[in-house]
Amino acid sequence: MDYLRKKYRILLISIILVIGLIISGVVYFVLIDLEEAYHEYAKDSIMDVKKGYLKDTVNNIIDGIEQKNENQVIYHQHLAEDMIGIFDNYYLADSEGFLYYAKQYMQQEAKKIDFTFLIINSQNNEVVFQYIPSLEDENIISTEYINHLSSELPVYTSKLYGNYKTVIGVSQDVIDSRVKNALYNEIHGLKFEDNAYVWVNEIVNYAGGDDYAIRRIHPNLKDTEGIYLSTNMTDVMGTTPYKTELEGVKQYGELFFQYYFKKLNSDTISEKITYAKLYKDFDWIIAMGVHLDDIQEYVDKTTQDKSQQVRRLLIILSSIVIVIIIIALVVVHHLERWYYGNFNKTLIEESLKDPLTNTYNRRAAYKYLATSWANFKSVGLNAKIMMIDIDNFKKVNDSCGHSVGDQVLIKLADTINSHIRSNDFLSRWGGEEFLLICNGLKKEDVEAFTVKLLNAIEKMQFECEEAKKFNITVSIGVSDFYDSDDQFSIAVNRADMALYKAKAAGKNTFVVLEEATEN
Repeated sequence: MDYLRKKYRILLISIILVIGLIISGVVYFVLIDLEEAYHEYAKDSIMDVKKGYLKDTVNNIIDGIEQKNENQVIYHQHLAEDMIGIFDNYYLADSEGFLYYAKQYMQQEAKKIDFTFLIINSQNNEVVFQYIPSLEDENIISTEYINHLSSELPVYTSKLYGNYKTVIGVSQDVIDSRVKNALYNEIHGLKFEDNAYVWVNEIVNYAGGDDYAIRRIHPNLKDTEGIYLSTNMTDVMGTTPYKTELEGVKQYGELFFQYYFKKLNSDTISEKITYAKLYKDFDWIIAMGVHLDDIQEYVDKTTQDKSQQVRRLLIILSSIVIVIIIIALVVVHHLERWYYGNFNKTLIEESLKDPLTNTYNRRAAYKYLATSWANFKSVGLNAKIMMIDIDNFKKVNDSCGHSVGDQVLIKLADTINSHIRSNDFLSRWGGEEFLLICNGLKKEDVEAFTVKLLNAIEKMQFECEEAKKFNITVSIGVSDFYDSDDQFSIAVNRADMALYKAKAAGKNTFVVLEEATEN
């Protein structure tokens, strides 16, 4: 056995060593082969970071347009409400002169801000005063136009003062103009690293060609703002970036594209990556670009010590393999101890079990009796010892066969186990005889305990050949330890004698022997 264990241990260690060497070799060659792939991965990762940086910046600017629009609407709505408050004061102070004062105020304010002002005689719907910035000819106005102002103007308020209805509003064109001015200042104020910047081109002709767009915002080329652009324009490499940009935003709404452009304040030509997105409400292409010539520098920094990293990884891997071998030896040692310990424990447990009923056998009963006897002698804890025997069991075997007799024994053991206490001990003493040891069972509880067992057993039903049903009964002899006993076997003998008395008394009953009896 020891020889086999040594061979098993040597084989296991050899397998661990081989696996460790294989893993080390595979990792080494994989790391070497992956060096170039890592180089490309680093380049792609940096490119992805740059793309994310460009896209997030442009999208944040576009997201801010809606907020700026809302802010402008709220701001002008407050102004309009303030004007209504002024008209309220005019009317309260002099209702007859309200029209005069209201006209004067509107004429003055109309010169300052681009509000739409109307005063309408509600009796005849005559417009007595009007200022509409979006109309070149102020005489071209109709009742239908006035009625639609409330739904067309993002800022609109009106109030009736006697016979006169005042209308104050701001058109979307005015709001857009204020938002565009705010965006112009914001983009010119943005500062980025790596010579990055944002610019805006406004599309005037989606078909492309010459003068297809106007450069609206360009912080690095401010003097070119307002010039017209052409999709036929090329970079130094002959590509047409404006055409690519226009076709991309027309088809997808956004795109990344690359072209070559001079760096700011330099004659150096550098490849540039740009993200452009169309904001359709303004027909604006909002774009941001960065130069790519710094990518190689970043890649070199991340890969220049690749060989050293490989060597360090191999050293680490070798150390790990050694540690694994040591751990494996320790684990194998403990597993062997655990396995053989459990194996021996299992053998011991199996040697103490009755294979048929799965209760303890006579050998286990002797061990338990010895423990109970020691407890009685040392601390005075007594035990009731019950000898249980099936009545007329030979008749069952003769009439129904030993297989049915085995089933009777199995079911009897299960029934007894289900009706005794958790600290009681049941063993098959031999044949159809069982020994039950009940530590600490009081004298006054013996009758109730045994009667319960007798009743439970009598209720069991079995089937013989031809579906013949039958019941069984048992007889029980009860005794316990006495101070006069020299050994526990004397108490067992008393229980056995009590069993015979129960048989003689008519069976299906119990007898308790409370005094020592000579053999």
